[in-house]
Amino acid sequence: MLLFHCAILAMLTIVQALRDGDSDESSVVDDTMLQGGINRSEQPVSRSNGAHICNNGIHYYLEHAKNCSSHRGGGRYEMLGCELLEYQRGVKLGQLRDTQVHWYGGEPTQNMEEFREGSPRTDCRFGPNDGSSHGVFPIPDYCSRAMVSELSTVYDGSTRYTSLLAGAKALASTANSFCGWNDMKRGFVGIFAKPMDALFSKEPTSKACWNFVDDWKSLYCMKYKACRCPDDVTDENCHFNNSLVQCCRDKFEEFRKSQYAIPPRNHISALTGHASRY
Repeated sequence: MLLFHCAILAMLTIVQALRDGDSDESSVVDDTMLQGGINRSEQPVSRSNGAHICNNGIHYYLEHAKNCSSHRGGGRYEMLGCELLEYQRGVKLGQLRDTQVHWYGGEPTQNMEEFREGSPRTDCRFGPNDGSSHGVFPIPDYCSRAMVSELSTVYDGSTRYTSLLAGAKALASTANSFCGWNDMKRGFVGIFAKPMDALFSKEPTSKACWNFVDDWKSLYCMKYKACRCPDDVTDENCHFNNSLVQCCRDKFEEFRKSQYAIPPRNHISALTGHASRY
């Protein structure tokens, strides 16, 4: 069995390297990474203006375009989705400095989504290392955070629990905004159950970081891409565009009134020892 596990891990690493041109096999999480991204002021600003999926070695994670802490005290804070809940902690996403969202496949005690501030100057920085972005998802940050909020209802360490080997189920998925494979997969799943039922099933299911970002992308493909911004994403035509942000609010309200929503909890992160990291 151990040899089988090692073979699967090797296969995951090789496929990821071929897909992304990055064979860094550094540990998934260490103390430096838990401290968040590093602001290296000597670097020029090169941040994307849209949410994106990142990878650093075999670890995949989400990164929003905007951080909440820079927009406190005004209407733009709400328009970025910073008032939305992380349901396991029962706190608002804006309290978590949530520019990056992580689900570590190799951390068996993880019991909720984890958040990192990232870098204000470059995409995907995780700990001391530069990660790689897989292209912009052209939606307002409100939509991007709404999807994270929705997934936090099931990513709780028991309904969704960590497993590096579970990543094999996402081998055929892509990390860009193209929905072809997700639509095909959703059509197959729909033969047996409603796709949303499968995504928010209460059946305990193992998930690696790859599965987490693929679930986030599935929400984009299933409903939030209806709030799509123009391809040349700007603050005015996307993140702070009243009609598109309202589209995101409406989509999240559908979830909030659905059978999948849960009451906010007040759990403590098994990785940080706090309900809120900051």
